[in-house]
Amino acid sequence: MVLWNTDSPFVTILGDNPVDTDQYEPYTDAGATAVDAEGTDLTGDIVTVSDVDTNVAGPYTVTYTVTDQFGYTSEAVRNVNVVDADQPTVRDWTFRLLDAAMPDGVQVYETPPEQIKAPAVSIGTMSWTPFSMASLDRVEWEMTIDLMTARSRPDYSVTALETFSITVAKTLLEGGYRIVGFEDIGTQTIGGQDYLVGTLTVQYKEST
Repeated sequence: MVLWNTDSPFVTILGDNPVDTDQYEPYTDAGATAVDAEGTDLTGDIVTVSDVDTNVAGPYTVTYTVTDQFGYTSEAVRNVNVVDADQPTVRDWTFRLLDAAMPDGVQVYETPPEQIKAPAVSIGTMSWTPFSMASLDRVEWEMTIDLMTARSRPDYSVTALETFSITVAKTLLEGGYRIVGFEDIGTQTIGGQDYLVGTLTVQYKEST
């Protein structure tokens, strides 16, 4: 008797996704791993297809496909953005915009820090999608902007955080970003200190 497994294999992308890489520099993909529904390693069976061309700045994809012994197929896709070395990345210019606009005493971080000084603004996760499949040179970025105020400060309150978020949102709107929403995360402990945290989700359309 043959027992057929009806669950597809699982593909895990290694490293960052999406990932930025510099134009004209070699791109080394971090790869992926795969297992079937029983946990059998299928990494060696992965078929990788990449259209990354580091000679031309823009968005690309690396696709990993694997098929198990029963014929079930799964795939995963890494988004690769080849960045013009002479142009700042979306994360860079978002940082510059916020850093220039925030009042004295507000720390702006380009990536989420392990140790912070509050109040602070930190650029969190980022992802992109093409405007349309026929126009891969025009993309829309979605990113999270984390806002933090410290419990030790006298302005530690939900009201202060909401006021803070309005200031950041206005700055981003003036910079051409679209505000998707705001989420009150609550209290988080970072580096042994308690912070009141909120997250803005914003979008930015870029034509490369």
